[in-house]
Amino acid sequence: MAIYKHTQLSNKRIYFFIFVGYNNSNGVMKMNVLTALLAKEENRNDRMISEYNRELEHLPRGSIKVKKVKDKTYFYVSFRDGDKVISKYVGKNEESVAALREQLIRRKQIEEIIKKLKEEKAQIMKIAAGVKERT
Repeated sequence: MAIYKHTQLSNKRIYFFIFVGYNNSNGVMKMNVLTALLAKEENRNDRMISEYNRELEHLPRGSIKVKKVKDKTYFYVSFRDGDKVISKYVGKNEESVAALREQLIRRKQIEEIIKKLKEEKAQIMKIAAGVKERT
């Protein structure tokens, strides 16, 4: 016999079945497909977080600062190292600054993705705890 249920996860409705079967040695055996789905989703979530963290290690951090001295423009990337603010000279060349700017934008995007993945993981854990209580 299959029992049809649904739950809400990250604004997506997940449909699942709880299967109840009969086993001669155990009596009634309950297999919860949702538990397996949640475990799989948690593993996927953890994998994605670690992959994005690895990508972050190779991307620069900080922001681009422009300094003008007389009629010349100089570009620096500024970031924090503990309590200190460090500025590194990037150059005068707009092309090198454009590449750095793209990397900084990518870093911000990845940080936002990781934040959302962590929120999703908290929801997964909350739902998994509720499912364990019911079984």
